[in-house]
Amino acid sequence: MASLWFMRHAETDFNRYNLWMGRTDHGLNENGLEQARRAGMAMSVVKLAFIYASPLLRARQTAQIVAASQSEPPPVVLLDGLVERRFGTFEGLVKTENRRKLMESDPTVEALEVVVARLQQAVDAIDVSGPVLIVSHSAVFQCLVKQLGFTPKPCRTRIGNAEVVELSRRPEPFNAGRHCTMT
Repeated sequence: MASLWFMRHAETDFNRYNLWMGRTDHGLNENGLEQARRAGMAMSVVKLAFIYASPLLRARQTAQIVAASQSEPPPVVLLDGLVERRFGTFEGLVKTENRRKLMESDPTVEALEVVVARLQQAVDAIDVSGPVLIVSHSAVFQCLVKQLGFTPKPCRTRIGNAEVVELSRRPEPFNAGRHCTMT
């Protein structure tokens, strides 16, 4: 398998104000556009074969900016399975620990099992014959790491806006103590 990279989309106003975004479809803010340009320049040293992205605007914009930074811009392929988790009635609300706990039992929130199943289908559709970048969302990243057996380098279970990590597949379930030293 060739190199596989993951980038969370750059900043939106919802990110700036710590709001759950989910399927709410907003574009990047000015800071996010600059983050995407900087990330694109950093990724320009890797000759990407494909960029796979969530169809949500913030991920599409980030992916297009990164693609334009390549000397030979790769195709940007939109995969529905890479879309952010639907947070239902929590979308637009400030993130709190209490709401995070309540979310898991709320019927308007997409079940984690559904997210994992669609994400597995998306991963299976990715052509990894050459270096690939996935541009998606934080819940997608967490599922890749915690449920689908990927280890990020540098190792982490959360990812910030426009951060990039290299992913590798591991044969056993994720255990932060065993798979990496958390920073």
